Amino acid sequence: MKASSFAAVLFVTILSFSGKIQCEAQNDRDFYRTLANVTLDRYMDLISIPQVPGRYVTDEDQQSNWVWEENDDEYIRSYQVTNCRDERNSVPFKVKYGDLRVEPDPLVFPGTIRITSDIQVLEDLVDPIKIRVQMRRRMVYFWMDLPCLAQYGSCVYENICESSIRCPIFYDLLGLPCGCPIKKGNYSTENKLYNVPDVLPTWLTSGDYQVVLKASSGSRSLFCVHFKLSVEGPDDREKLLNLLSKY
Repeated sequence: MKASSFAAVLFVTILSFSGKIQCEAQNDRDFYRTLANVTLDRYMDLISIPQVPGRYVTDEDQQSNWVWEENDDEYIRSYQVTNCRDERNSVPFKVKYGDLRVEPDPLVFPGTIRITSDIQVLEDLVDPIKIRVQMRRRMVYFWMDLPCLAQYGSCVYENICESSIRCPIFYDLLGLPCGCPIKKGNYSTENKLYNVPDVLPTWLTSGDYQVVLKASSGSRSLFCVHFKLSVEGPDDREKLLNLLSKY
């Protein structure tokens, strides 16, 4: 076989083999894309299942069917708010709270909540201000991280001073003015009413939650608070209590 003929055959063979590889690669991409979509759907189905808040679980229920322990730091019996544990002995925060309550307890979504806060800003807070929200929900035996959807959940606001970012809901909770700079001073609210709309993500349903709210400006930590709370859907209480009574 002449060299030119051999080269032509080799070239055609390489093209054919390359096309086969590309086809298989495309099939692999399609497979994993489909798998990712199915996995996400199953994940959303899982976290959308209503859970029984820990306050309704008796000691007898714990011993027979539940793995919670009395010395479990994540055992939620009522609303709690504290400074973040790993931040307590670090550089002092620039924002402190004297009171930070959200009622009723448990919260009912959708519905009306009452907010009481007493916040002290120790110095002017200027652009940029980054807010990080981390949300977890108890799924019977374990805590599961929640996604960020429609600005609800575990979201990061890179700079809340930008006008393109609408004022996050926790500004109301903290009683802070929307916008920058946030001036040094005291800010408070007393039983301020906030109507939670019926447009929340499907996963924001009955159960126990932990929410960590962190704020920073560059390398400086401004504040970090850790909420432990329970949520009930308006029609979930009887359903959950009936479910619990079967076990």
